[in-house]
Amino acid sequence: MQLKMPIVVPRASFTIVERGIEKDLGDLNLTIEEVINEPINVLMNRWKKKQEIKNFHPLFEVAKTKIRSIHESLQKEALQMDQSLLGVAKKNSFFIEEQLDFFLKEVEKKQMQKYNTQLSKFKRIETSIKPKNSPQERVWNIFYYINKYGFSFLQELQSQSLKFDGRHYIVRL
Repeated sequence: MQLKMPIVVPRASFTIVERGIEKDLGDLNLTIEEVINEPINVLMNRWKKKQEIKNFHPLFEVAKTKIRSIHESLQKEALQMDQSLLGVAKKNSFFIEEQLDFFLKEVEKKQMQKYNTQLSKFKRIETSIKPKNSPQERVWNIFYYINKYGFSFLQELQSQSLKFDGRHYIVRL
């Protein structure tokens, strides 16, 4: 019994990059090649190390000290004129410090929102390009793209002249 082996042709592999993902890559200064070749958590940790999360506490403490000093001199002058202003002066001093604390919390919240926005971009890139740290074509089904872009997407992909030599192609939408 003589068996004939079928012709083995290396298949072409694809990574489909949508416009929004391309923008996220640009925002994070990443290339598609980096994302394909390196684990996303390595890229994310490298990015995190480059970020300078500014600590605003010392700056606000200096501001509070200066404002407290100015307010004390104002209180001193006002109390020389009328001692009944003591309650209002203390209440005003407390209010000013409370406002600075509120402002500090708002600044820190905005800083963390910015940080979280960037981290969510890493998550979107991972989900789209390297889901479960696997090649996209092994996780995502072609029907996602057909539903989103129509059958013309598939026809456009088929019309490309490709070499079936095991090469990896990147398709930008």
